[in-house]
Amino acid sequence: MKNSSLISLEQLDIAIPGTILVQNLTASFKDNEFIAVLGRNGTGKSLTLHTIAGLRDPEKGEIVLGQDNLKNLNRREIAIRLSLLTQDSEDILPSTVYDTASIGRHPHKKPFSGETEKDMEMTLDSLCKVNLENKLEQDIHSLSGGEKRRLSIAQVLNQNAKIFLLDEPTNHLDPLYQYQVLDTFKKLTKKDYLVIATMHDPNLISRYADKCLLLYGDGRWILGEADDVMNEENLSSLYGIEMQKIRQDNRTLFIAK
Repeated sequence: MKNSSLISLEQLDIAIPGTILVQNLTASFKDNEFIAVLGRNGTGKSLTLHTIAGLRDPEKGEIVLGQDNLKNLNRREIAIRLSLLTQDSEDILPSTVYDTASIGRHPHKKPFSGETEKDMEMTLDSLCKVNLENKLEQDIHSLSGGEKRRLSIAQVLNQNAKIFLLDEPTNHLDPLYQYQVLDTFKKLTKKDYLVIATMHDPNLISRYADKCLLLYGDGRWILGEADDVMNEENLSSLYGIEMQKIRQDNRTLFIAK
């Protein structure tokens, strides 16, 4: 059903030994949304994404993908519906740019099946989206940090799950590629995808996010429309530094005082 939730979090507690970082998180997210997750280092942003992805168990609560409890799905079933971009990736084995991006198609393949024409088209399209189409046969170990980051993003795009979980997607990227990458994911939300991304830059967040989830690291959280949640009081409390909101050329900017 249109506008039904792609993912629901039901009374979720996320903890590390001795500390509950996020307590009783209850939320539903649907397609056509870009959700930004904010917070200082150590407040549970990455752990929240990893928990939603099923890579770790919550201390308490349930995660529901569509109508299915996450714990009842196997990894392939999850990967078809949900993809995770981690903060950093280690590529130990030699590989080409094309072969690394093509890994994103694996959840959609039958066992022992080869690459279809559709798989090849989607891999090339994902590499074009991050401007790596001219480096198909290049060894990944010869790439710069920013190029490796864009390749990881291409792999996630190639997975083509309806839900994108992005942990600091602009890591290692210069401003041009920060905007290009976020533009790409924002456009996908217009095509019935859901994006949940941890981010640090309030100005990028105010430009792209529809909703924001603020994590304080002591169990507290705030979720709401970006225009409502992104204010001086909330951000100053969240980051521990006084923030000032400025309107310029019909845009909202935040600076530290």
